[in-house]
Amino acid sequence: MSLISLSTVGIRRDLARPTSRTVAPADGATSPIGTFGQLLVAQIPSEALLAYTTLLAVFAAGGSNYRTGRWILYGAVVAVCPIVVITTYLARRTYGFIEPASSRPAPVVVATANPLDLVDDAPLDATATPAPVPVYRHLPILPALAATTSMAVYGLTVPGSALQYQVADVGFGIIAGCLAVGGGVMMAIISPFLARANTATADLGTEG
Repeated sequence: MSLISLSTVGIRRDLARPTSRTVAPADGATSPIGTFGQLLVAQIPSEALLAYTTLLAVFAAGGSNYRTGRWILYGAVVAVCPIVVITTYLARRTYGFIEPASSRPAPVVVATANPLDLVDDAPLDATATPAPVPVYRHLPILPALAATTSMAVYGLTVPGSALQYQVADVGFGIIAGCLAVGGGVMMAIISPFLARANTATADLGTEG
């Protein structure tokens, strides 16, 4: 899939109903966020991997190992993944969030000369509209983390990566195979958590 898919997952997690905050059914039924298979594939950062392998080919055309350059490229591509997921999410999000009443600050009570006469300096209005949550709250941290860890794992398994020039050819094959299998297990563990809705309450009446 792509990094864009993970930003979509972040939006769907915001908009899912509180009653749907459960793991996607094991039988493959569609949840408000996606099936297990869809969420598993969505964690593969295809754009980043495509750019990464293309630039590795440029290094290979140079006729030298460029080990330091390959590690720098690897680190840069891994760092770009969460940035792309979060910025794309913010660009596509058209709603804000409502802060729950339980998390709002309590009214300030000022004591007067008479201890029994208290003045409520900031009374709560039950009919008042809750203040919107700042834009930096409720960012798609889990989707961004999924993209980052996936790229970090699979970026080392690509032929021509920096890891290949740090170990013997046989060793690289063994390590790359173990990383590929471990990466699949890791994504399978993360997928059910991506299928859960956020605890945030989206305010569809306002734009974020």
